[in-house]
Amino acid sequence: MVELFAFLIVLFALLIGSYTDIKVREVPDWLSFFLIAAGFGIGIIKSVIDLSFSPLISSSIGFGIAFGISLLMFYTGQWGGGDAKILMGVGAVIGVTFDFQNIIPSLLTNFFLSFIFNTIIVGAFYGLLWGIGLGIVNRKKLFLEIEQIFFSEKIKKLRYFTAIACAILVIVIFSLPFRAVRFSLITLVLIIFSTLYLWIYVKAVEKVCMVKKVTPSELTEGDWIIEDIIINKKFIAGKKDLGVSKEQIKELTSFFKEGKIKHVTIKTGIPFIPSFLISLLITYFAGNIFLLFVH
Repeated sequence: MVELFAFLIVLFALLIGSYTDIKVREVPDWLSFFLIAAGFGIGIIKSVIDLSFSPLISSSIGFGIAFGISLLMFYTGQWGGGDAKILMGVGAVIGVTFDFQNIIPSLLTNFFLSFIFNTIIVGAFYGLLWGIGLGIVNRKKLFLEIEQIFFSEKIKKLRYFTAIACAILVIVIFSLPFRAVRFSLITLVLIIFSTLYLWIYVKAVEKVCMVKKVTPSELTEGDWIIEDIIINKKFIAGKKDLGVSKEQIKELTSFFKEGKIKHVTIKTGIPFIPSFLISLLITYFAGNIFLLFVH
């Protein structure tokens, strides 16, 4: 019953988070803090009932793992603060337990760790499909941007180098004796070759669909400003910031009213919380997707 209750809490939170993320590209802080508080609250109550610290330790481990992953994704610019805090809340509510006698099986079948595995796979496909959708909607501008990137001198040299390197690798691979090995390595070469063109598409989508100019009043806390704003030789906000703060928004609004700035250039991300929701449902009904590939 406790596990089902925890699942329903996370499901409810991710439904709300998915709605707000899609609608306004923002996840309210109260939702993340509610999840974190609920996680540790459930852990404390269950520890008191069971007369054991294990449930509280489980919540703490789940929160800690999520915290580490969230920091990595946030500081590499893959997630916003809302995504990171929501994952911490999910980790705290679901928790992580280990069976030290069967450590590997317990890791692969643990619900939260299975959720993380599934999120990696689902998130990749989700991001790709979202990028394709944005490309279709903005196809005219996108084609022009792809052409500009594709024929730039730097990318032209990189394309030639990649093509020659992959051709040499294919010749070497076909000289190998084992068919299964050849097939695996050819697949790897195809992935390497296609990665360059996927990167070109992603950069074009990012520039055409995700970079926009807004007024300071349209900014929300955590937005990524991609052009440095310097007023009177003083740095106000820019690329080095991990999301704009409320104080910076107030300062930028003041400069906007004084006519010192006309707009702010930001990069919007994709609403990633829905991929958490999809991963949660897959984990609940199908388990760890990774195990399906292994078997």
